[in-house]
Amino acid sequence: MNKVILSLFFVATILHGMEEEGLYLVVGSVRESNIKKTFPVQHFWQEEKADFSLRNAYPGKETISMDLKESLIPGVKHIIGDASTYQFGKNTIQAVYLERLPTTGLCQVNQGMQPIAMEHNYLGKCIQNIGSAMKQGAEMEIEWHPYINLYKENSKNIKSLYDEDKIKENPFTVTLNVELAIIATEMACLSSLACDVTKHFPQNFLNCASTLSEKIKQLICFYEKENMGTKVLLNKRLAQEVWLFRQFLQTGDQALLSCGPSASLEEFSKAIECFPFIPVQDSSSAGAFLAVEKNGKLFIGTLYDKSRFLGESFLYFILCDASIEHNSSYVKGFMENNNFKDVIIKRTTSLRNGRKNVWIIKGVKA
Repeated sequence: MNKVILSLFFVATILHGMEEEGLYLVVGSVRESNIKKTFPVQHFWQEEKADFSLRNAYPGKETISMDLKESLIPGVKHIIGDASTYQFGKNTIQAVYLERLPTTGLCQVNQGMQPIAMEHNYLGKCIQNIGSAMKQGAEMEIEWHPYINLYKENSKNIKSLYDEDKIKENPFTVTLNVELAIIATEMACLSSLACDVTKHFPQNFLNCASTLSEKIKQLICFYEKENMGTKVLLNKRLAQEVWLFRQFLQTGDQALLSCGPSASLEEFSKAIECFPFIPVQDSSSAGAFLAVEKNGKLFIGTLYDKSRFLGESFLYFILCDASIEHNSSYVKGFMENNNFKDVIIKRTTSLRNGRKNVWIIKGVKA
């Protein structure tokens, strides 16, 4: 009997044995954190204090984990499969926790998984498929951290802060104009910008940027209370990242950084003081570790393009966080349209893995 058949037999036995009681399922888990203990999440989510073994995810119940990869803990009940298409038995799921699933379509690239087709509502597909197998009264919890679709559009055409049509297609993903995101962040972290920026942009655009800027300022205060760093240092980090991100957009070059944006506030601040830009045609792909001599000085580090840099950045993190409340009404509507009631969305501590300060969507199968 080959390995695939054995795996299918094992899963079928799990599902049959627990069907009457109902499955207690955690989707998107290999029973270990897939998040590196880096800035800003190491302090904010307190990963080191969380428990990803899932042994106490549902006290008194045996938890089954599920992921596209094998469990990193041997001997536990685990399903290898895609939650958006997997065929669960009808009325078999009593409770389910979706742990940080992608909110868009993904594709495999050399450096890992890369978001594609931002309108493709992958998380929504998982909710629909899993929901169809849930018992009435069963509870779904979703640890939600949205992806962001930054699009280009002339500032004269910007009438609202977010692209409402795109968010209706995929409410779990943030769709935001890139120039608006940059200006709003600069308005929040650079007080000297406020007077100059009004000369160059139409009033509707500035109104939207001001709204987002105020939200970013509120979050900076909140992050300071959660020991991510002082307001001065957090604003400095945002200003540094926005400056570099602008260079990426304007030149198309890549940057060779000794420490990337997931490094600590102090480490990144030192790294950005002196580094070379590398023309794309003269370099390897982003993510490569290189040693380059330029102007008589040797630079050693990792090569970043705009996408790789943005994905690891504090800028990306805070834009996600600042946009969740806006998208929440669309998310609630999606859940209710897919037979969930009593839907709530709040920042809290996860009861299933112990992560702090995460956004949880909770609903009951109607």
